[in-house]
Amino acid sequence: MDRMRLSLFGLRAWLRIMYNSLVRFRFWWYERQGRHAEVQALVDSMTRAWALGVLDEVGCRLQVEGREHVPETGALVVVSNHQGAFDIPALAVSLGRIPGFIAKTELFRIPGIAFWMRRLHCIRLDRKDILGGGRMMERESAAIARHGRCLILFPEGTRSRDPEGSIGPFRQGSLRIALAANLPILPVSIDGTRFFARPDAMRRTRRGERLIRVRIAPPCQPNVQSSKDSRALMEELRATIVANREAIRVEWPAAEPEPAGATRQA
Repeated sequence: MDRMRLSLFGLRAWLRIMYNSLVRFRFWWYERQGRHAEVQALVDSMTRAWALGVLDEVGCRLQVEGREHVPETGALVVVSNHQGAFDIPALAVSLGRIPGFIAKTELFRIPGIAFWMRRLHCIRLDRKDILGGGRMMERESAAIARHGRCLILFPEGTRSRDPEGSIGPFRQGSLRIALAANLPILPVSIDGTRFFARPDAMRRTRRGERLIRVRIAPPCQPNVQSSKDSRALMEELRATIVANREAIRVEWPAAEPEPAGATRQA
């Protein structure tokens, strides 16, 4: 039952994306007229509405610390721990800026989702083409700097499989896209999204009891001259993210027992 409920949430989120994709004619018309700023404003507003809708759909509160550290404009690489699929909508709301992210090639084949990922300037990663991927990262780094975009990196490479949400080691080369053009880096810690991967999480809690916390640390400007500097920066970022994640640690409460036959709101 819990898996079915989470599957329904996923289906509704996908339907929201498909509905939003129906506005592609409007995008085409704006772009034909050279109204590129209006296109980006529309993408940002609709993506934020989608992210808020996803969190509301699952009855989850969001608490954010350190939002004042987020630059309002300019190139930015957000480095965060990764607990699950709900990290993306939670971070999209928390940052106050709509970010793109790096995604595997397969996601760009899904109707609706692919359209929005391109609009968000998400980066397609082919894990089989390591050499080509390195060159692509350098090109994308220059594009982020040139256009002042915001990108999320999950340097663990995949979501944490630990039910407690422990943060894994950062993969070698995971910061390459930030370092190639010396882009500012914003360390972000998130906790609470890990519960959505646990089948009993929705059953044990009610709306309003589900909580995601995000802490945003001050940005840093990398000054990397060698591989040793790169490893030191990676360790420093990971230490910051781990410490902040422990400081905002979330524990969802167990729901109170209900009388037999009672109806509970999800």
